[in-house]
Amino acid sequence: MILGCLAFVFLVIFDLNKIILFNKIFNLFFPIGIVVLGISTVAILFGDFESFYVSIYLRWFFGLMSLLSLLLMLYCLFLALPFAKTYQELEKENTVVDTGVYALCRHPGVIWVFLFYVFLGLASAKVMMLGAALVWNAMNVLYVFVQDRFIFPQMLTGYQPYQERVPFIIPNADSIRNYLSLRKH
Repeated sequence: MILGCLAFVFLVIFDLNKIILFNKIFNLFFPIGIVVLGISTVAILFGDFESFYVSIYLRWFFGLMSLLSLLLMLYCLFLALPFAKTYQELEKENTVVDTGVYALCRHPGVIWVFLFYVFLGLASAKVMMLGAALVWNAMNVLYVFVQDRFIFPQMLTGYQPYQERVPFIIPNADSIRNYLSLRKH
C-alpha cells in the first residue's frame, strides 16, 4: 500500500517539472508513477491477504464494473486530452481542455479511479484492496487538489476562468447543461 502512495509522489514530480525544471527526463515520472501504482495493485490482488465473503455473482458484477471504470478512467486521461502536449512535451504554456468530459468537471478521472478501486476491492474480496482503495483515493484527491490550486493555474492558460465555471470533481447541473449544449453543436 505504501508503494502505491509513492506513485503519487512520482506524479507530483512530473507535474512540478512542467512549471519549474522543464527537463524531459522528468517526463518519465508519469509512466513510472502509473507503473508503480499498477504493480502495487497487482501485488495486493495476488497477495495472500485477509478476505471476506462476496458471492461469485457479485464478484463478477463488481469485476465488470471495475473494468468499465478503468476504461473510462483511461479515456479521461489518455484520449480526452491531447496526449503529446499533456504527457510528452515541455511547453511553458498550454491551454485548458474544457470540452468533452472536461466540460463536466475539472478532474473527471478522479471519479473513475475512485470507482475502479472500490469495485476492484469488492471483486477481489480482499480487505487490503479495500484499504488501498480508501488510501489511494484519498491520495488521488490530494494530488488533484495540488494540481488544481498550485500547478495548473501556472501551467495552463485560462485555467482560473475554467475553475470559476466548471466544478472540481463532481459535475453539477450547470456543467451537465453546458456539456449537453456543446454536444449538440
